[in-house]
Amino acid sequence: ARAFGDTIASPPATFSPHSTGTPQPFDYAWLKGRAKANAAAAYQPPNAVLPPALAKLDYDAFQAIHFRPAASLWATSGELFQLRFFHRGYQYKERVRMHEVVNGQAREIAYDAAMFDTRKAGIDAGALPHDLGFAGFRVLFHTNWETDIAAFLGASYFRAVGVDRQYGLSARGLAINTGKPDGEEFPVFTEYWFDRPARGQGRLTLYALLESPSIAGAYRIEIAPGNATIMDIDAALYPRKPIERLGIAP
Repeated sequence: ARAFGDTIASPPATFSPHSTGTPQPFDYAWLKGRAKANAAAAYQPPNAVLPPALAKLDYDAFQAIHFRPAASLWATSGELFQLRFFHRGYQYKERVRMHEVVNGQAREIAYDAAMFDTRKAGIDAGALPHDLGFAGFRVLFHTNWETDIAAFLGASYFRAVGVDRQYGLSARGLAINTGKPDGEEFPVFTEYWFDRPARGQGRLTLYALLESPSIAGAYRIEIAPGNATIMDIDAALYPRKPIERLGIAP
């Protein structure tokens, strides 16, 4: 029996139904170690091969693919945040892996074509590979489940809004050799990890692995919504070779 005045502990956090596979230990130190090890090895480009139906999409057809809100990460668990994913296609070719982190353990979030409504884009969802993966994601906050407060999509690009709901310039994780005559290099966030927030927690922490021919990196990004959305970002960068022109927080 519970005595008067006893507190009721919140139920322990569990993985969402989207997560699959055997849990693996995860923390920022591990991610930095992986980035450092990757930088010591030959660069492995991300999977950027799309099924023909997705490769031929134009801008309008790609915009016609809609994520189903009911499939949002943490949609039914009462957190103050939800995540919705972008489908691959059009210019967004790289396969980006997503992971949920609960109590220091990570499981990969499985792609499921049923998460998306692809009918208006003329895509037969049943014909898509089960391991297609995602292109990026949007972050939504409980004050407005209709529009996002941040979005990560394409290379290492991301953007956020404040209380006025107005997007400004995109930021990116890193800029390499911007403006050089022989071309700029665009690093890619190839994997993300989302730390499941505690009930009522108003900050979201996520992690990203960055890869390019010249460098590997580990990122910790804490997002705090408000009148101004604040992102507190820590990055650990491990060059594969000398870089002539490097842009931090471009």
